[in-house]
Amino acid sequence: MIMFKACPRCQGDMHQNRDMYGEYRECLMCGYMADIRKPSLFSMEPVPAPAPIQKKVSKRPARARTSAIRAA
Repeated sequence: MIMFKACPRCQGDMHQNRDMYGEYRECLMCGYMADIRKPSLFSMEPVPAPAPIQKKVSKRPARARTSAIRAA
């Protein structure tokens, strides 16, 4: 693929090519080369911590445990 006047150094025409290291663009006039970066699937940004779990507060009184009643 040829990109006309895309070279940042001489405003020459660039073509896109690929080798064993990945894709790159090369200027036909001055030979300037630039790697084409592909978006990575993994992000190096830290993941925010999850929000703390809040306990439910009940308005009714707690029930008596059956094990405490049997022991008495």
